[in-house]
Amino acid sequence: GYLAAACPLDPIWYHAIEEGAKLGCAQDIADIAAVCSSQKDIFLRPVDHLHAADVPSRAMAGLPSDHLTLANAFNLYMHTREENQKGEAPRVDLDAWCRQYFLDIAVLEEVRKTREAVGRFMKNASKTPATRASGRDTESVRKALAIAFCTQTAIYDGSSDNYRTVHENVLARLAPLSVLLNGKYEWIVYTALNATGGKVFLETATPINAEWLVDLPYFQDERLPRKKDKLKSLRQPKVKISLDAAKARLTAAKARLDAAETN
Repeated sequence: GYLAAACPLDPIWYHAIEEGAKLGCAQDIADIAAVCSSQKDIFLRPVDHLHAADVPSRAMAGLPSDHLTLANAFNLYMHTREENQKGEAPRVDLDAWCRQYFLDIAVLEEVRKTREAVGRFMKNASKTPATRASGRDTESVRKALAIAFCTQTAIYDGSSDNYRTVHENVLARLAPLSVLLNGKYEWIVYTALNATGGKVFLETATPINAEWLVDLPYFQDERLPRKKDKLKSLRQPKVKISLDAAKARLTAAKARLDAAETN
C-alpha cells in the first residue's frame, strides 16, 4: 500500500524488511536490501587479478550466503568509515583500504546513501523496530528472505551447481562467484535470474529451509506447477517430496515438544 510505495526500495524489499521486523532482523535485511538495490557490484573484479579479487569476498562470507557476504562487506566499510570520523584511532585511507579488499568505494558510497534513506523511512514512516540479529545468527535473516522472495526459490537439481526454479521450472546455475558453489543446498532463494552466454544464472543466492515454506500459500499442493497432461501430474515431484518431508519433521518436532511438556 502507501508505505510500500513510499519506501525508497522496490516493494519486494519493503516486504522483506517487514518480515525481518517480525523475526528481529529488520536492520540486517535493510543492509542487504540497500546493497542488492545497487545496479553495480560493490566488489571490484579486475581481469588481471580475478583470483586475488575473489579471496576478500569469500573471507567476508562468514556463513554461505551471497546476501550476507554483501552485507558483511558493506558493514565492514561502514565501520571503517565511522572509525575514521571518530578520530580516536589512526586514520585509514579509505581509497587504499577499498583497493586492498577489492571494493568499489564509489558504489559503496551510493549504497550508504540508499541505506541512510531506508533508515529514515524505517524510523519516520513505517516505524519499523530497529532490530538486528544477534551474533552469528543467520536463521532469522535467511527466513525473512525466504518468505519475502518465496516466488524466487529454486531446488537442487542433483548435479554440480544446477538448480531448478520451483514455479517457472527454469534450469539455472549458481553465479560463478557465488559463495554457495559446491554446497549442494537443497533449497535456495535468489534475487534475480541472469541469462548470459546461453546459460541462466542465479544471482545473489542464500540457502533456506523447506520448513519455512510449507505454510506459505505459494507452496500449497494446488499451487505447485503441473504438466498439461491428462493426469495433470506435478512438473517437479521432488518439490512436493521435499515439502512433505519438511511437514513431517515439523509434526515430529511438535509431538516431541508436547510429550516433553506433559512429562
